[in-house]
Amino acid sequence: MLTIVIFFILVNGVFALLIRSLPLKLFDEKLAIYQVETLEKRLYRCLKVNRWKKYLPQAGWMTGFSRRRLPKEIDLAYVKRFVWEICCAMFGHFFMAFLGLLAPLLAYLPWMEGTNLMLWILAVIHFFFQFLYVMIQRYNLPRFIKLKGRLVKSSQHA
Repeated sequence: MLTIVIFFILVNGVFALLIRSLPLKLFDEKLAIYQVETLEKRLYRCLKVNRWKKYLPQAGWMTGFSRRRLPKEIDLAYVKRFVWEICCAMFGHFFMAFLGLLAPLLAYLPWMEGTNLMLWILAVIHFFFQFLYVMIQRYNLPRFIKLKGRLVKSSQHA
């Protein structure tokens, strides 16, 4: 069991921190991977992402950027950082979902014999939960990009 716990800590915790060392240009909201189409936005509304997203834990405290409490004054710099954080989280959760699917390989370790089914179940559950976070990020991103655009316009008029 300890092996499984260590595996998922590495996949989630360590990988989440390693993502921060990747080039910043990977998290540019203009990249095709971050584009959210109208049909996808409708899907998130149908799935009522806005209602259940608050019930999932978030680990923004690990990176020093908690999204649970917004500041009283939301300025352009904060929104730009928020957009970057959303892209970073989306990228991370997407890859963590697939890395978690490697869990069944642990069954090949001599002391993990007979755990194949359990590892597959854990891998699928992990994949599902990581994709919930991807959906949250993809739901939030267009909203914050729109807010960023409004703040840029208002700063140009001021």
